[in-house]
Order: sequence, then C-alpha cells, then structure tokens
Amino acid sequence: MRLHCGNIELHYREKYMADAPNEREKEEARYVVSWHEYRIIRRQVVLILIVGTPCAIALSLWISERFYHSPIGFLWGGGGWLLTFGMYITTRCQIFKCPRCSQPFFIRYGLVNASADRCGHCGLRKYAPNGDG
Repeated sequence: MRLHCGNIELHYREKYMADAPNEREKEEARYVVSWHEYRIIRRQVVLILIVGTPCAIALSLWISERFYHSPIGFLWGGGGWLLTFGMYITTRCQIFKCPRCSQPFFIRYGLVNASADRCGHCGLRKYAPNGDG
C-alpha cells in the first residue's frame, strides 16, 4: 500500500525498519508501519465524512435554490455525494493489504466488510503488533 503523502510514508517506513537490529524486530516494525498506514486511511475517511458531508449538503442546497428553485438539485447533489463517498471508502479498503498475507484486509469473496476485526484470509487480528494475532 502506498499513501500519496510525498516522502512522509517513506520516511516513516525507513525510520522503523532501519532501527530494527534483527529479523524479528524488522518483522514487527513492518506490522507497526502497516497499522500506522491504516490509521492514516481511517482518519482520512472520518475527516471526509465529517467535513465533506456538511459541505456537500450546503453546496447542493445552494445549487438547488440558485439554479433549479426546487429540491431536485439537492437530490442530485446528495446522491452524487453518497456515491462518490461510497466509492472512495471501498477503494481505500481495497488498497489496504494485510501485513501478514498481503491480501486485502477488509475484503473476502469480493465483499467489503469495513468493520472487520480480523483479516478475512489469514485471521490476523486488527492492530496486532506482530504475526501472532
């Protein structure tokens, strides 16, 4: 998984991987970095939900009143926002890979379960600091 945040992700990964003196600690560092990346994704989704939804509602209402003089613009704007936000969440869930098996963590048999607490493929628990979860 790659976050498009410039060199921040690369710096974070190099910092943890370089400090690990042996293979066991490098493996644990890989898990820590992966879960840190997941937390970034989760924060982005929550931020978009909290900030984006009121903005989309306000914009839809403004467009509705300004151009259509009816609620039809609000329905199109709200529907478009829900569709766009749903696609974004699904894409972000598909991008996050399990640190143990490198399969999509929240997808099993083509179905997305964004609230899963275990990998659908290998059973790794969410936020497990090593592969023992």
